[in-house]
Amino acid sequence: MSTHLDEALLSELRDVMEDDFQDLLTVFLRESAEQYRDLSRAFAGGTYDDIRALAHSLKGSCSNLGAGACAMLAGTLETVAIAQRWVEVPELLIALEQELEATHREMNGWHRGT
Repeated sequence: MSTHLDEALLSELRDVMEDDFQDLLTVFLRESAEQYRDLSRAFAGGTYDDIRALAHSLKGSCSNLGAGACAMLAGTLETVAIAQRWVEVPELLIALEQELEATHREMNGWHRGT
């Protein structure tokens, strides 16, 4: 039983998408890592306006693939950015990074066909 992924959703996606499922996972793994890097860079660079949009995009990507905890953290980051509570961002970025790493580990199992 996964604590990071909605296995029922992934099974349904695999059944519906068939051969394209592996491509979907590849794209998610690559793009979610890139979205996280972009969030970190935006915060480090002080481009705070970008944080809300980046967090919103990552939230959607995670939701679509059943990565609920990642989606929740990205949603919280989006809310914090809207409220301009920048002091909360570093802790959220750390939590999001850890959750993404765990999610990616589990998703790699799905990527290999388990």
